Order: sequence, then C-alpha cells, then structure tokens
Amino acid sequence: MIFFESLLGSIGLVFWLVCFIIRKQAISIKYYKKRVGIWKREAEIDIDKLKEVIDMAVQNSSHFFPKFKELYPYFCERLIEIQPNVVASEQEFCAYIKLGFTTKEIAKFTNSSIRSIEGKKYRIRRKYNINEKVDIYVWAANL
Repeated sequence: MIFFESLLGSIGLVFWLVCFIIRKQAISIKYYKKRVGIWKREAEIDIDKLKEVIDMAVQNSSHFFPKFKELYPYFCERLIEIQPNVVASEQEFCAYIKLGFTTKEIAKFTNSSIRSIEGKKYRIRRKYNINEKVDIYVWAANL
C-alpha cells in the first residue's frame, strides 16, 4: 500500500514537473519570438536615417526626438509599457542612452552639466528599477 502511494506521489510530481517545464518553454519561446521581431525591425533601419537622427542629437535639434520615435517606435512604447508615468524628457534622455552616447556627450549636446546627467541616469535607474550592476546602455539596447 505504501509502495503504491509513493508511486502515485512520484507520478504526480513528475507530471507537475513536466507541465512546469513545458509552460516555461512556451513562455521562453514567446519572449524570443518577440525579441526576434524587434531585432528584425532594427536590422531594417536605414543607416542614413540613423545618421540623420544622430546628427540631430549632436546638434540638440528640436526635431531629434520625433525622428528618433519614427526610427524606433517600439522603444518609447516599451518605456511606457514598463513605466506608464514616464515623462517625455525622460524618454528623450533614454533615447540618448539607446544611441550609446556617453554621459559627457549627452551633457555637451544638451548644454547640461555632467552632474545633472548623472542625476538623470540615477533617476531613470530608480524609476525603472534597474539594478546598479546592470549597464544602463545594455538595458536600453535590450528594450
């Protein structure tokens, strides 16, 4: 009798484990399909348009962020999805980070101090719950 109860419990445990693994794999597949879609869109980005957006960022043009949003429409959507109360200026700052500009470059382009840019990075980290060990540039690239 104890043998059958142990056997039944083991079968139940194995069944639960298999279901858990299958569900985890389905979630992983869904996630990677979404990432592949984003990577395809990024691969299709026109280099000339990217250069134009970077030039606008360097010149601190008022047309920079609207052009960036045309080039990376999913990026701002993802920022809003993660944090619905994100402000446009924070989105624009994240755009600079997405393009890979350093703190000094962002300060120079936006006519701000390095300290204020560091403060903005800190506030973005806090708002989006980004761990200090995570590189903010890698985080922005993976959105």
